[in-house]
Amino acid sequence: MTDGERYISPPPEADGPYKYYLLGNVRPVRVIYDMQGREIGAESPDRERGGALKINNELLSRLFASPEVEDLTKAEFVELCRRAASGSMP
Repeated sequence: MTDGERYISPPPEADGPYKYYLLGNVRPVRVIYDMQGREIGAESPDRERGGALKINNELLSRLFASPEVEDLTKAEFVELCRRAASGSMP
């Protein structure tokens, strides 16, 4: 990230056992997996915290129950997080 961009913690560029999704065409979600490949958490940008990622495990059940879920690449997720940090997402 450059000096002019807000820091999103943990940085979306971090490697890890993650998969990325778009929920309802508006909310980017990063799902965290354990060593056995089980979903153990979800995080999404929080507008009230300037776009910083916030753990919200309610999103796990919504992700897997909703018909409006798209897979994202890490690059797409990072871009959507940056848009959320700048306030340009709904």
